[in-house]
Amino acid sequence: MSMRPMAGGFSPLWRIWIVAEYEIQRSLAKKKIIVGIILALGASIGSGYLFSYAIGLYEAGRLPIPVDRSLAWIFMFSIPSFILASLGVLLGGGMFSEEYEKRTAEILFSKPPTRTEVFVGKILGGLMIYVAIITITLATVIVASHVFFGAQSMLSLAPTVLAASIYGNMVFFTMALMFSQLTRNTLISSVVPISLLVIMPIIQAVIIFLERTTGEDLAWIARILPTWSSDLQIYVIPRELLVRSLVLFPTTSFLYGDPVLAAFSATGYIMAFVSAAYIDIALRDVTRG
Repeated sequence: MSMRPMAGGFSPLWRIWIVAEYEIQRSLAKKKIIVGIILALGASIGSGYLFSYAIGLYEAGRLPIPVDRSLAWIFMFSIPSFILASLGVLLGGGMFSEEYEKRTAEILFSKPPTRTEVFVGKILGGLMIYVAIITITLATVIVASHVFFGAQSMLSLAPTVLAASIYGNMVFFTMALMFSQLTRNTLISSVVPISLLVIMPIIQAVIIFLERTTGEDLAWIARILPTWSSDLQIYVIPRELLVRSLVLFPTTSFLYGDPVLAAFSATGYIMAFVSAAYIDIALRDVTRG
């Protein structure tokens, strides 16, 4: 394990920063993270072809939904959402478990940083990478949409969409790091959250079907799932813009809701996942699996 020497006289903030630097270097050394970044950027740019095809259908009178080429950036940023969420899982999923699997946890926790400082530093490092990935993806989308479709409108929403995307994706990022610490198994802590990312939208679709079939109010069930709050970036965009940018799918339309409520829901999940991980790392023997 490569880490700058940590003198006990350093301030807590400095020790946290050193751990964060270590986590950044460790994460960027993983090939799967690099591949994920390439896939996210590739999907963002490639989605331009789909949007161009939709514009062609609309102009030919074969698509009843109006398509606004100046809102291409919204569509292109929504396409790699699953990849970005999965990247957060990969970053969080190996955050603690890999230290136990590689037998470096005892060395890490024997250095001057306290367990709290290590915990905060590793999350900070992983989050810094994640924020950079999402920011670069959105910047790439804005540039590509301008090149492919001309001047883009409503770019004043971009900072809000970026912040909402980062915060919403923290739900599964923190879920993964919780499993990483609790199970100390990288495979489990990565597979479980990604499986939920796949399964929960299906559950939401079933709930929509049942509500429309029975007339019962079941939307609240779909809204308590973590996937609803993780879609926060959708709810900060006005509904009419989602329609014109082809992002308002049936499930999105049904579950479209108050962004403040979604942010509160995300906060609850994030706090619960981080708290569970912290309690375990504070009380459990780091030398035992």
